[in-house]
Amino acid sequence: VVMAPTQVGSSKDWASVTTLGSTFALKTDGTLWAWGQGEGLGLGVGSSTVMTPTQVGGDQDWFSVVTSGPTFAIKTDGTLWAWGYNGGGILGLGSNDMMVPVPTQVGSEGNWANISIGVSVYGLKLDGTLWAWGSNVGGRLGVQSPSFNLSTPSQVGADSDWSNVVSPIDWMNSQVRAFGFKSDGTLWGWGDNANGSIGTGSMQNPLTTPTKIESVVPWK
Repeated sequence: VVMAPTQVGSSKDWASVTTLGSTFALKTDGTLWAWGQGEGLGLGVGSSTVMTPTQVGGDQDWFSVVTSGPTFAIKTDGTLWAWGYNGGGILGLGSNDMMVPVPTQVGSEGNWANISIGVSVYGLKLDGTLWAWGSNVGGRLGVQSPSFNLSTPSQVGADSDWSNVVSPIDWMNSQVRAFGFKSDGTLWGWGDNANGSIGTGSMQNPLTTPTKIESVVPWK
């Protein structure tokens, strides 16, 4: 137990960090680093536990990274990469392997903007389209597919004016719920809606398509 802030190493070129069990961080030179304990070989560095920052591969074009057991990272060319835990095909690779030990490209397109991980995964592309994959029990992903699990990204509706998406992490209750903002400031929700918790005024559960959450002022 560390009782006070303590510097990690001596480097002064860190740009961002994300952590949930294991830790991933980007440096200003575009390199990606990992440390802590990753399930299996989920750190992407060939070991399940590392005590100090260890570089993930040798690439220098990483742009952003997010982790929640599965890990996703976007490169500067907009390509999406995933590794770690892959239960239910949550990595989006079209594979049923339970563990992917090294960064592996998701699809072949290069226009991803950001990723949000909950029990399922939602991704926003630069063209404003919204995509989802992972657990789809009850159609909660909003993609109108009867499959319980989607192992590759599927588009949510046909709109191309999404500006952001968030999916709260709720592993304990395995709830799949998401909220998306559109460029006009409107807020939309879908997924698990027990007791009307999404806020749309509907008691339907689940909400299988994005449903507008009304407000007297635009959402930011």
